[in-house]
Amino acid sequence: MTGTELKVIADDILDNNADWSDDHFLVLLNIAKTKVEELRLWQYLKKSTTITSSTLPTDFAEDYKVMIGTSIECFPVPFEEQLAYADSSNRYYIDWANLTINFLGTTSSGTKYLFYKRFTPDVTLLTSPEMPVRFQSLLAYYTAAIHSIGTDSDDIMARMSPANRQAAFELERAMKAWDQNIALRSVNNQVGVADSVTELPLGQW
Repeated sequence: MTGTELKVIADDILDNNADWSDDHFLVLLNIAKTKVEELRLWQYLKKSTTITSSTLPTDFAEDYKVMIGTSIECFPVPFEEQLAYADSSNRYYIDWANLTINFLGTTSSGTKYLFYKRFTPDVTLLTSPEMPVRFQSLLAYYTAAIHSIGTDSDDIMARMSPANRQAAFELERAMKAWDQNIALRSVNNQVGVADSVTELPLGQW
């Protein structure tokens, strides 16, 4: 769905009572997108690249694994502990101010691989969120709620109408189940078991 299509859905959720410009809608829509993306390490946000310099990719959000070759895993240390680990092999730290990855000690030879969570581009009226299409309408519910009452997650869910809150809950729950099934499939070849996972209140998982 494009930003324009999501705006139509959000307007419908608000019974066409939203007094917002396209620019204001897009600001709220991208806040909603950020809130959804920060709920967890979604499978669709995972990305990998080879490390050929210290500069991190432009869409880098956070690291979750670094490998050298196929068998050696490197482990992160806090930025302020870089001197304490200066001679430790296969360790690294992230310089968040300069967005660089820096290896410490004697690093094993081989190709370095960075597995990371990515940021996605802002949505415009003509572009679509970089998330599965069937879950994109969730952003319209979040955007409508933010427009109504602000950006606090608890308020968003508490102050939605019962019908809209349930629709948003079911869509977010379905998205979680989809994401978890992918994770389980890749780890231990299990599918169709996500529904057995204990559900937490919306926005708390």
